[in-house]
Amino acid sequence: MNFNKSFIQAIPSNYEIKNFIGNESHFKKLELEGIKANTVNKDHQNWSIRVLSIFFKSILNSEKNITILTFENYLFPILGLIFMPFLISKNIVMVVHNNVPGLSKGGLKTKAFKLFVSICKPKLICLTKSMKDEMIKLGYQKNTVWIPHMNYKHLKTSSNPDISFDFPDDKINIVLLGRQAKIFVNHTLPKISNSKFENILFHVFHDNVEEYSFSNLLIHKIRPSQAEYQLILNTCDFVFFPDLEVSLRPSGILLDCISNYCPIIAPSDGHFKEFENYVIGYSYKNESLIHRLQIIDAVKSKRITFKKDAFKSCMDKTSITQFSEKLNAIFSTV
Repeated sequence: MNFNKSFIQAIPSNYEIKNFIGNESHFKKLELEGIKANTVNKDHQNWSIRVLSIFFKSILNSEKNITILTFENYLFPILGLIFMPFLISKNIVMVVHNNVPGLSKGGLKTKAFKLFVSICKPKLICLTKSMKDEMIKLGYQKNTVWIPHMNYKHLKTSSNPDISFDFPDDKINIVLLGRQAKIFVNHTLPKISNSKFENILFHVFHDNVEEYSFSNLLIHKIRPSQAEYQLILNTCDFVFFPDLEVSLRPSGILLDCISNYCPIIAPSDGHFKEFENYVIGYSYKNESLIHRLQIIDAVKSKRITFKKDAFKSCMDKTSITQFSEKLNAIFSTV
């Protein structure tokens, strides 16, 4: 939701949003007062029914310029091909999120998208360089543009003075959040659980993960609220990112870390590679993870080790102002 809200804020002032089409719950969270909305108000409906409903609301809209913030790879392009007469005269911009892994697999299910792109010629916005490179390999070089995923420093953050997390001062407190928490327990822990760390303590925040016997692990069976999430990022020593399926996905948590001066431990791949030359944490390759953790443990590396200037440089690189300027360049060519 933070991305959609930020994208809408980034739309240059010389472009007016005439209509919002999507889920009603999203419309309310995006705080789009004064903008006409044509929404689907049943979030619990089967996803295919919601895709159908949103698609038909889109093609029957009289506006010539359409920006699609989220789409799926199969049903949407098939509908686009069937109802091509309604779309052929429209200028379409599509934001590519987690679509690339599916498209890179090839096969019959990707044919409709390729044909749709070749006929309708939409602009495809990729949010990381690795996503752009992969889309070019797949044959979409004429349509693909890259705008670095914006950080969320510009968004208001919630706080609650009654919330606290007592991370032990004598430990290196490494946090796992969101889907990364579950991947860490299922994928990473079996690789490192035979290693001994004197100073590291991993904190897994998730309400649905299996218990795991490891002396350097605490599992917090909660799904943090926004205020709790912000507090965690502002007080832990590191956020850890596992090395599974990261090469073709943008990471919102990474941008949240940058916005909150929170150091990271991340694979040298995908979105993370764009920040490898900035001293905002540690990078690792799969085979070197244990060695990297042993070094962090030995030198007792803490949050205070990393200077804010490096994070500020990353924020400048990923600011909403930069995003808006690049978006304006794209909109002016469609």
